Amino acid sequence: EISLGLVGSEMCIRDSKKSILRSAQQLYPSYLAQVRDVEEPAPLLLVRTLQCVMTLLNRTIKPDPSEGITWTTLLDFIDSEQFLPAVRRLAHDGYRETLALPRALIAQVEVFFHDPNFSVQEVAKIRPGGKACALLLEWVRGALSLNELTPLFADAVDLATDAVYWDNAAETVSYTHLTLPTKRIV
Repeated sequence: EISLGLVGSEMCIRDSKKSILRSAQQLYPSYLAQVRDVEEPAPLLLVRTLQCVMTLLNRTIKPDPSEGITWTTLLDFIDSEQFLPAVRRLAHDGYRETLALPRALIAQVEVFFHDPNFSVQEVAKIRPGGKACALLLEWVRGALSLNELTPLFADAVDLATDAVYWDNAAETVSYTHLTLPTKRIV
């Protein structure tokens, strides 16, 4: 006899797999270019969305971690040639049900979801940049859901516990946005 909870969880996994893959595939460079058009101070929901993506990809802050995450840091992050491939690799691992993100990263991201306004619908309203951020937040939600549910149904040997999505050692510092003020975003 199959439990209704298990059937519901399998349906949630199916929906999350489609969602994370679709959002990663629909994230076009032209949408990211709209994010680059946002002037400081950037909307808080936009900043939080990019922080969530940065955290899940395990991207460290360069050049000076003591400065915290600034708008310049976030713009350099999405400008990196690693950005779209990393987002898509993580989405494919989620789709293949091999995603296994470290609990510490998940905890850093889950904090933002205590805000009821931190939703795909609210983020989509941001102009410019709402389309990209809505897709990224959908990607984040899919990753969190799959990371929680996949271990219930997958064999432990199939999970990508050592997957690397962002190569921090290969990251070169971009100075494209240094004209922007570097206020700390809290």
